[in-house]
Amino acid sequence: MFTMIREDIGEWLAWGLFVPIVLVNIVVNMSQMSAMVEGAYGAVGMLPPASGAAGPGLVLVTIG
Repeated sequence: MFTMIREDIGEWLAWGLFVPIVLVNIVVNMSQMSAMVEGAYGAVGMLPPASGAAGPGLVLVTIG
């Protein structure tokens, strides 16, 4: 799709669409990772740390 936009409309429009789309995808992936980590905590019967500090438990749950 970006190739079509670049060829038919212009390279500047293609980059103008590409950059915000990448940024939105990063934010969406961060929110989905947060939901998965909280779900993993719930699955093992734990609460996420209130301080938000990343300790070894958070690292293990995130990797798992």
